[in-house]
Amino acid sequence: MEVPVSCGRSAYECLVAIASTYYVHLSPYMQTIFNLTANAVKGDEEPVALQAVEFWSTICEEEIELQEEYEGSDDANSTVNYRFIEKALPSLVPMLLETLLKQEEDQEQDDNAWNISMSGGTCLGLIARTVGDAIVSLVMPFVEANITKPDWRCQSSKDVPNVAEKVCGAIYFLAQGYEDAEAVSSLLTPYLPNIIAALLTAADRGDMTHIRLRSSAYEALSDKEKQSDLQALLCGVLQVIIQKLSSSDAKSIIAQTADQLMLLFLRVFACHSATVHEEAMLAIGALAYATGPDFVK
Repeated sequence: MEVPVSCGRSAYECLVAIASTYYVHLSPYMQTIFNLTANAVKGDEEPVALQAVEFWSTICEEEIELQEEYEGSDDANSTVNYRFIEKALPSLVPMLLETLLKQEEDQEQDDNAWNISMSGGTCLGLIARTVGDAIVSLVMPFVEANITKPDWRCQSSKDVPNVAEKVCGAIYFLAQGYEDAEAVSSLLTPYLPNIIAALLTAADRGDMTHIRLRSSAYEALSDKEKQSDLQALLCGVLQVIIQKLSSSDAKSIIAQTADQLMLLFLRVFACHSATVHEEAMLAIGALAYATGPDFVK
């Protein structure tokens, strides 16, 4: 007897709720659950398949939350992270990658659209957050196998606005990934001129079918602009600190750090911003006044 779609969907909705509420009790049932969800994604009606994917998205969210909870915590009573996603990765990722080939034409232009390909893509994003670099080796063969295929569902082109929007987002998050790097110059620095030119071109396209591409392009550009603003503010703060120290008993601190400060101020001039240059010059002036004749060395 065939199970009605509404019943199948409701069953998986219950499973999603269980994943969220009873994560710690799922371990004995995960293999069976994987088989059920895999069959639903591959063969059931879309409403049922959507809830099957949602189960794995919920597991990701639970494990991401546990990872964040464990960071810096020595609490022995914390919930155990069973790493269900990591264990299922070799089978789970290929299953979700196949959902990407089921996308509908112009689906991104409808803000209310939600189908199996979009659900699968969202789940893959959550998996990437959960397991990090471990997902790369599983995704790259799929990309390499499909990037040259003529079917628009299999390949992505920069000429398609919704794909360009995602590229802008990727650039934005890639730049954020280097925010905590200790090096003065990041690995992205040599590519900045081309990246900025491409983002400006994307923002100025005349074939906008939806506004999100322009918004994403400017958001990626603004992240670069925020760095300049921060440099200007830091120069201003250092100027005030130098002025305060130069008129106190701690003046010797300026002499000890003058060479390092000057080197940092000179590096700021690599930023193409008049505001940053102005703040750096004012800070250098304060340093020159504080060090007096020793500044010329």
